[in-house]
Amino acid sequence: MTSLHYAYEPYVKSALDGTDESEIPCYRIYEYGTDDRIIAETNEDLPAEVQEHFARMFTASPGMLRFIERFTGIEESGSEAELRADALNLIMQATGETE
Repeated sequence: MTSLHYAYEPYVKSALDGTDESEIPCYRIYEYGTDDRIIAETNEDLPAEVQEHFARMFTASPGMLRFIERFTGIEESGSEAELRADALNLIMQATGETE
């Protein structure tokens, strides 16, 4: 299954006279190993914190699907402790928390 990552890659807005530059927040989502091909990007009209939250959720989604498949028995593998550890890791990935 695909592993994803995101990167903060803002747009730069310049004044017509070139004196003022400001960032317009944007997060782009990539498949690992393909940093030249954008899979998705966030809506730059949203606040940066909201965009990053969506980027984290998007990148965690393949792992969440794998977990749900294992948890529901579609894919029979792993002990209860492994499933619990996987669930906690996915929650931390989706929320941006670290151990």
